[in-house]
Amino acid sequence: MAAASHIAPAGLLSILRRAVGSMGDVDSKVNSRLVHYLADQTGHDPSRFATLQRLSIADGLAYRAYLGPTRYCVACWADDPAPYVRWEWRVSLVQCCPEHNLILMKRCGKCRTPFDPLKGPTRPIHQCGECGADLRRGQMQKAPIEMEMGQRVLLDLTAIMTEFGRLKAAGSIVTRAVDLYGRGREGLRDVVVGLGADRYRGRSMLAGVRKGPLRRALFWAIRASAHDQWVERRPLPIRCWAHLDLEGPVYELPPAPVKIVCDLDLYDFLKSYAAFIDRSRGARSEAPRRQSPADPRHHH
Repeated sequence: MAAASHIAPAGLLSILRRAVGSMGDVDSKVNSRLVHYLADQTGHDPSRFATLQRLSIADGLAYRAYLGPTRYCVACWADDPAPYVRWEWRVSLVQCCPEHNLILMKRCGKCRTPFDPLKGPTRPIHQCGECGADLRRGQMQKAPIEMEMGQRVLLDLTAIMTEFGRLKAAGSIVTRAVDLYGRGREGLRDVVVGLGADRYRGRSMLAGVRKGPLRRALFWAIRASAHDQWVERRPLPIRCWAHLDLEGPVYELPPAPVKIVCDLDLYDFLKSYAAFIDRSRGARSEAPRRQSPADPRHHH
């Protein structure tokens, strides 16, 4: 948003802090004043802003104790019409990109400066704030199969628990996984690798979950990620199973997952937000003419 408005990220934050005061970490805690202020200034419904704070709702709640510095995936940004940071990239337990299975980048591949999307001059988010290098062109390392499988199991287990409304239990699964495979906060990489290499031991993460459809779904998510099944079929969060019969067996994948489509029009969103920045700076009439960002509706 800062880049679309031709100001540095620090400038955008300064404007927002003057309007709503201290914001804290808006990824992990909903700031109602900020949400309603942005909604008033842009004309968008408050729910659109609230759902962007993924670590404060549903899926992200189980991981709030494991937030760390933001990382990025070169392959994701190379595919994005408008690059953005996924919520998982701030979770220390997420070691590799869930989509491309590449170990997430912590630093600029050229100057080795730690990645920070909120520091530096006016720039797009995919440009290094120190040397200006295009972060979409870096080289990434393929994640080991144990890391890939263990991370998928952990994300699927918490997604299933979230779907059933068991948010507290979802957090307990994450805590139990860290106790089983980690060495405190310094060994979070060992958690996902250990879970991927030894899922039989990981069944103890289900302690406290009653017998029935929920436990069967959780057990399936662990078993289905076995190495010999990984290439041909991958476990999916239960929210993708449109016709899952919870009273029947849950050991087979449905023929096709449901495609989730976001109805957010990014072009209109950025356009209205840029207008808000103009009003906040009191320089709307003096602002240079801008080129509209590419309309993401042309991208599929």
